[in-house]
Amino acid sequence: MKYPTSNIKYQKAGSCLFFLLAFSFVFCVLSCTTKVVVSQSPATSPVLPEFYLKPVAPITGPDYAVDTIGVGKVDWGTGSIKAKGTGVLDPNNPNKGQARVMAERTAIVDAQRNLLETAKGVRINGETQVKDFMTQSDIIFSRVDGVVKGARLASEPKYDSAMGTVQIELEISLYDKKGLSDAVAQPGVTTKTLEDLTPQEKELLQKYSSVVFDASGTGLKPALFPKIYDENGNLLFDTGTYVDTTSEYGKRVIQYIKSLDRILENSDLKNNPIIIKIKEIRGKLDGDIVISKENADKYKWLKDTFKFLLNAGRTFIKLL
Repeated sequence: MKYPTSNIKYQKAGSCLFFLLAFSFVFCVLSCTTKVVVSQSPATSPVLPEFYLKPVAPITGPDYAVDTIGVGKVDWGTGSIKAKGTGVLDPNNPNKGQARVMAERTAIVDAQRNLLETAKGVRINGETQVKDFMTQSDIIFSRVDGVVKGARLASEPKYDSAMGTVQIELEISLYDKKGLSDAVAQPGVTTKTLEDLTPQEKELLQKYSSVVFDASGTGLKPALFPKIYDENGNLLFDTGTYVDTTSEYGKRVIQYIKSLDRILENSDLKNNPIIIKIKEIRGKLDGDIVISKENADKYKWLKDTFKFLLNAGRTFIKLL
């Protein structure tokens, strides 16, 4: 029996369509399976270097070491600078919403001005304040001004309906990225990485969890980047030159503490900290450190490893 030609064509077309759909289904299944395997691949996990110094989160708290400068304050415990500003609501403006907005803008400008004056008084080391760097360099002046203008609200605006005023408090960071330290830091040329350290230096960094300079009874005042000398006047460390402004962990180059308890309670810091007694303080601003020649010789290996302790948040100064 002969079938019509048209039916044969339809049969062939149907067969082709069937195989095409079957192939598409298999391809889709394989593709989905491949995606699942790729998403579970261990290659997406972060790979740590062979030698790794774990960064430690800040352990100090608010209102421990505070400098009042002008109408603002520098809180070395929280690593922040705060200042308030006030704006007056225009009683003759019938648009109350607009009057509030204008008063807030005035308060912000006032707070920024006060914040800048406070920032200028921050000690960089025992001899220098921020205002000295700003006077010497237009670039640093612009950086500090930029940090202040980028200040964040420290709290919600406070309105006094009886007085017709609004008060705003602004805050900038001492050490956080894009904070004051970024604006004034002048890092030295240091290209050495953890992988470049000698086996002995790596062993020492693993042996000691942190470094604490004990300034009890010396009258030392907090500074951003204190310098450390031996008793013969030789400069051992300028902490400002060790700062890595690109590091996401350098939030507190130096942490000022009042007791060793916070270190001994921290699992990352409690094992064998180095404690170096400060012999005396130095500088017209009382912000630099002098240690004995004995300790300078004993810990001279710190010269090449200090950078890594600083930027991992493992360097402290005990004030009380």
